[in-house]
Amino acid sequence: MLTDVQRDYLAQSVRPMQIIVGALAAGVATFLVIVLVIVNNDAPSDLLLTYTAVGCAVVAFAGWLIVPSIVANQARQSISEGRAPQSAAQASIPAEVGAVGQLASVFQTRLIIANALLEGAAFFTLAVYTIERHYLALVIAAALLLVIVSQIPTRNRLESWVSDELENIEQMRTQSPGFPP
Repeated sequence: MLTDVQRDYLAQSVRPMQIIVGALAAGVATFLVIVLVIVNNDAPSDLLLTYTAVGCAVVAFAGWLIVPSIVANQARQSISEGRAPQSAAQASIPAEVGAVGQLASVFQTRLIIANALLEGAAFFTLAVYTIERHYLALVIAAALLLVIVSQIPTRNRLESWVSDELENIEQMRTQSPGFPP
């Protein structure tokens, strides 16, 4: 169960995360509008780049599914063993916030990595659309943009994730009694 101090800390932490994901989405949306305005609707040329962009989008989506879990697993293991790295930003976290501050940083890292993967694929598919003018690339870019927008964090989503991670860490510590509480 999170304390009031921890909830307040998470409430303050979620706003920068919303801004970051919003900026990633805004960049893709802006490029999408530019592409739609400047590209003429001539017949599409060869589709090699479009198929390459689809492959890139599939790989990025797979990375979006896998990489954040890897980051969270490693951080969870480090925190449960009491060896979580302290960054300069984490040094300013009040002591009563505890592991919640570290988990908020992990959540932000996961969020940035996952959405940056999608953003890169979206930019690539939009660039391919400007070259080949095939609507498949445009549809893929729009779908990636929607996934990015769907990832804008909320306070409840952050609190839920942190609470789940705290439970996982506690389970790891009880299974391995040699680790510090």
